[in-house]
Formats: sequence, structure tokens, C-alpha cells
Amino acid sequence: MPRRLILLSAVALLAMSGQVLALEAATVFTEAAAATEGVLPASPPSMRVTDLSVDGLGIEVRYWTDSRRSDFVATTSAIRQAMVDAAHSAGIRFPTPPTYVVPAEGSDLR
Repeated sequence: MPRRLILLSAVALLAMSGQVLALEAATVFTEAAAATEGVLPASPPSMRVTDLSVDGLGIEVRYWTDSRRSDFVATTSAIRQAMVDAAHSAGIRFPTPPTYVVPAEGSDLR
């Protein structure tokens, strides 16, 4: 049966703390992806910056898998989990969502 290679990706938004370097994130995330079952070792994962904003740094990890040999949905899920674990181990933070205070209707908050 011929191989059916597909290129997939997993995306993360990292907090901009002044300490997050794109190169460090690239190393941490691509190594985590490469160690995940289902990722083809012949074509190592790559990373690119997809967003740079006040909210954070957008990182996309791209990797190849053989759709006939692995469940690519499970592989993507495993890579996301590996990325979170690797980020925590490396001290890379994810952004904290903003908190909004909305006064209740009829309240006297200004």
C-alpha cells in the first residue's frame, strides 16, 4: 500500500514576557513534535512565527505524518500535549486571557 504523506500543523500563542525568543520556542516545540509517535523522522518538524502582537507570539509547528500508518488527529493532539509540557518545562508561558468587568444592568458603577 503506498504511503499517504500529509503535512499538518499545531499552533500556539505564547505570552510576550520579554524572555520568549522565537529561536528558543522553535527548539522546544520542534523537539517535542519530533519525539511524538506518528511524526515521520525523515522530515523533521519545522516552526514558523505566524503572529506578533500585543497578545503574544504565534508559533506554528509543521510536521509530516503517514495517514495510512497513524491516526493523524491523535498525532496532532499528542503534539499539542507535548508542546504544552515542553513549554512548561522550559518556562515558556501562555498568555493569560484578559479579564473584563461588566457592571450589572442598573448598577451605579462608572
